[in-house]
Amino acid sequence: MASRRRSQYETARRLAQRGIPIAMDLYRRWQQLTPEQRERYMRMARDYAARAGELRRGRGSTGRGGSSGRGGLRRRQG
Repeated sequence: MASRRRSQYETARRLAQRGIPIAMDLYRRWQQLTPEQRERYMRMARDYAARAGELRRGRGSTGRGGSSGRGGLRRRQG
């Protein structure tokens, strides 16, 4: 059990070491944006989240027929 816990700590440590510099860079870039650019990105994120929610609930129109994975195309018989 101790080795499992140690493995989890090592995984968390590695993820933190890789993720913190990326997060810091993203934060700096966000701070450099103008308020108009920030609002534009926030609006885009809200739109994407709304579309994803609609698709998840089955209300979105993807332009595909059915859920067979064939995209509505049928093979000609004969």
